[in-house]
Amino acid sequence: MGVLFKSTDVNIAIEEDDFNELKSRVYSQFGWPVVAVEISDDIFKYILKRTILYLNTYSPKLDYITKSITPYVTDYIIHEYEQVNAVLDVYVSAEYLIGLGMPIQSFLAIPMSLAASNNTSHLENYISMFTAYDMAKRIFGTQPSAELVPPNIVRLNPAPYTSTTFKFVITVDHDANLSSLSDYEINWMIRFCQAGVGKVLGQIRRKYDGVQLPVGSLSGSGSALYTESVELEKELLEELKSRHKFPQTFITVG
Repeated sequence: MGVLFKSTDVNIAIEEDDFNELKSRVYSQFGWPVVAVEISDDIFKYILKRTILYLNTYSPKLDYITKSITPYVTDYIIHEYEQVNAVLDVYVSAEYLIGLGMPIQSFLAIPMSLAASNNTSHLENYISMFTAYDMAKRIFGTQPSAELVPPNIVRLNPAPYTSTTFKFVITVDHDANLSSLSDYEINWMIRFCQAGVGKVLGQIRRKYDGVQLPVGSLSGSGSALYTESVELEKELLEELKSRHKFPQTFITVG
């Protein structure tokens, strides 16, 4: 295939039984198996790929990657993935924060406050220290920021001052077998595929609306099915977008 239309735009490789089960759940909305659904497997695969594309865009897979950090080195390759969509956050180690001046008592305050649950002064002290640190972090920028250098490099700013361990929060495309989808995402996928199938069926069936037969005119309700499916797609997309409030810079497709 040429460079214009790539077969790897959305990588899906689900088991045949999963594919057939998905088709069954989607087609049941249209009266299948009693009512014939005039859609080939190739068309359904296109509808599924389009559905996963929206999931990868607005509800991607989250992963937490732990990396050994080297002093004064800013770029770190995410070897676990060839393509990273976004870097949402970076978690630094306790030793790194202590080196920046965070009181070690703040890390001991949790067990202290739990052990002395009848004395709230420990908990109040713990909260006050973290409030002070949060203000210092915002003023002096002690928390490193991370940006993505495509396709899979995380760049830190400022450069780390010591050897330590960081954890990067990244988003990537869902697994090819779709095992990374949550229960909500699976349910959304089925509903969005139903809307996509409804659009295609509506386009097919409305061509025959008004056709004259010996017993009268034919009505496949194609126009109504198409219109309803278009509206359902819009509602489902808005539902998915509002569920995850990623910053606009993290939306890489669409």
